[in-house]
Amino acid sequence: STGSSGINAEYGEHKPKGVEYCIGQVLLHKRYNYTCVVTGWDERCSEGHEVDALPREQPFYHVLADNESPRYVAQESLVPCRGEVVHAHLGKYFELFDGERFVPNTALRSIYRYLK
Repeated sequence: STGSSGINAEYGEHKPKGVEYCIGQVLLHKRYNYTCVVTGWDERCSEGHEVDALPREQPFYHVLADNESPRYVAQESLVPCRGEVVHAHLGKYFELFDGERFVPNTALRSIYRYLK
């Protein structure tokens, strides 16, 4: 189930094997070429989300796009990249950027309990 913050609270104890990317990881959208950071994930596309003719039976990520609105993106559309993301709402999810990834804050760690 997805909470009011758009974060999946159902898989707090572990990250399923099919979910390739991590909370706080910086990614690049392959088609639209924007940098983003993962704030949450769903094992498959959740109801009510519009997707561009992509298979819904794959992980989807809640991301903050660089200087853009929050987005919901299919795993197949993303690749890891290096760099930082600039977004007004980063503090809602992360404590800091450690040079490689964004470090989840206490609120995010309480939802995704496998995060240390």
